[in-house]
Amino acid sequence: VFFIALTALHAGFCRSFLQLPKLDARLSHAADGLMVLSAIGLLAALTMPSTAHLWATTLVGLAIAFAVGSSLWALVNGVTQARFMLAGYLAILIPGVIILPANLGMMDDIIDNADLLVLIGNAVEAMLLAVALADRVKSVEASRETFRIGMQTAMRQASTDPLTGLQNRYAFNLRFEEILDSDKALLSNGLLIAMIDLDGLKTVNDQEGHAQGDALLCAVARGLRDMATPNAEVFRLGGDEYAVLVLAGDELSGQRLARELQRVESDVRAMGFSQAGLSFGIATSDRALPTSRHLAQLLEVADQRMYENKATRKALRAGHRSA
Repeated sequence: VFFIALTALHAGFCRSFLQLPKLDARLSHAADGLMVLSAIGLLAALTMPSTAHLWATTLVGLAIAFAVGSSLWALVNGVTQARFMLAGYLAILIPGVIILPANLGMMDDIIDNADLLVLIGNAVEAMLLAVALADRVKSVEASRETFRIGMQTAMRQASTDPLTGLQNRYAFNLRFEEILDSDKALLSNGLLIAMIDLDGLKTVNDQEGHAQGDALLCAVARGLRDMATPNAEVFRLGGDEYAVLVLAGDELSGQRLARELQRVESDVRAMGFSQAGLSFGIATSDRALPTSRHLAQLLEVADQRMYENKATRKALRAGHRSA
């Protein structure tokens, strides 16, 4: 009865381990049929004990043959974990073939100690199936790691501006969600937001071409990325809009950032972009646990100050031209 029940377990193991429903539907159906046949054999053995030996011998032989055949087919089709499974079932197939004729009463035992041979075969099979399972676990872990790396790469690509390499608006919004979910220690020294608008991009595009306009955008991105501002995160929100986020930012760090932005503007102009300029607005907060409404207000303040700065700079340029 034990060996008949074991046949169903072996068929189910092969079906699951080799993923037969995906690999070959026919083999999967064969495994199901073998499990049904085992249930019939179990019932027959319990009701007619005299047939139990025949049922057990037949079903075990079918199970081993099925396991060897399906694992060989899986190996041919690229399932590398099947190699240990194939070796394991061959380890019991060989002694099984030797003792099968005697079990069926067709002839006397070929060797005197057939039980020892079967025991050795079962021990080798158990060891190889354990190795097969370990190899399967290793493969699954490798697949998970590949998937994780792929997801990280996809997230990076989705969060990165392809032209400048800066983080994009999606990353900017995601960062705000992280800030809202963060603990008090992360923002214990406040938060600084700078909204930046690149002046003169349209002029460069119109007069020198979009390739030169892209070069200007990249030059500004490099300057912003290289600013000597601790804990600064730089984003290109789209078009000619940039943003800088500084954790642990205060009024003093806001003043330093303003000087850095002025330096970036000077450096960009020195590169030959004489029409370029940076209009910016900076807002700071000392709230350790901001709400979404507070962050929205902070963004609004930084945006308003940026437009005020742009208007002031435009008025100054107009005054210089009239003078």
